[in-house]
This record gives sequence, C-alpha cells and structure tokens, in this order.
Amino acid sequence: MIEEEVAKKYAGALFDLANEEEDLETILDEFSEVATLVQENDELNQMLGHPGLDYHQKKEILGELFSDKLSTTLFNFLQLLIDKKREVYLTEIYNSFKQLVDEEQNKLIVAVTAPIELSTKYQTKLTDKLQTILDKEIELEIEVDPDLIGGLVLKIGDKIIDGSVQNYLQEIELDLQTLEVS
Repeated sequence: MIEEEVAKKYAGALFDLANEEEDLETILDEFSEVATLVQENDELNQMLGHPGLDYHQKKEILGELFSDKLSTTLFNFLQLLIDKKREVYLTEIYNSFKQLVDEEQNKLIVAVTAPIELSTKYQTKLTDKLQTILDKEIELEIEVDPDLIGGLVLKIGDKIIDGSVQNYLQEIELDLQTLEVS
C-alpha cells in the first residue's frame, strides 16, 4: 500500500501545480507518453529501477531523452522523483494523476469485460446509459473474455457489477447446493 500512498502524494502535488499553471491537458498528455514509454521499453524501465545507477546518471539519461520534449513543469517533476528515489513509482503516479484529472473534468473510466467484441452502436448505447445514470462523461475500456459466455462485467471505480451469464450460473449452482431437500 505504500506505492499507492506515494503515488497519491506526488500525483496530488503535480496536479496542484499543473492546475495552478492551467496546463492540466498538456501535462497529462506528456506524462501519458512518458509512462507508456517506460512501460513498453524494458531498458528504460530497468534503468529507472536499477539500484547501481546513482541519481546523477539517471537524471542525465532522462535529460537526454526528454529535456527538449517535455514542458519544464513535467521535466522538473521527473527530476524530483529521481532526487527523492521515487522514480520506480512512475507508472502508479501517472495513474493517480490521470485519475485526479479525470475527476476534475467529470470523467469516469468504466472497464467493461464482454464475451465478444462490442459493436460501435452497442458501445454508444452503453456509454449514453452510463452517462445518464452516473452524470459523468464516460470512457469505456473494453476487454474481451470469451469465458464469460454472455452478459457484461462492469468495473466502475472500486465497484464491480457482474451481469455475466457465468456469474448467474454460479449463483444458481450455489442456490442449488444450499437447497434443502425433504
């Protein structure tokens, strides 16, 4: 849980600074690119977490990669993470930062698990329905899981709504197991 606390603390500080500078979207876009690059590039990810490299070396490498590509605010923030030995939490910090920006902009990401690829028409219908119910701008993240058989599983924040056929069948099985036969 320390990762989550660290991530929230640093994300909150960056959010406050970016909000004060009225530059949330730019910082979010840049931070997204950095986080994606770190996640997809094993060498960069290992370099950030390598205990044998001192902070001067890490800052030098980041400088070569990003100094002319990022806003001063985000670049200085990344340097600060290295100074404070928090660079290993970069992905978690990004995720917390994105969540803060989404909340500020009244956006909500809903993870949808479906047994098949959802049509654009159905995605639009689902998005509209969720926007009406939740009174937020909805962004769907769809994952296909053929094991579901049918129905959908929605993850909204820390809540899970399991409307899958698989879950329904499991509930019936439990009901049958607890049924007293006379």
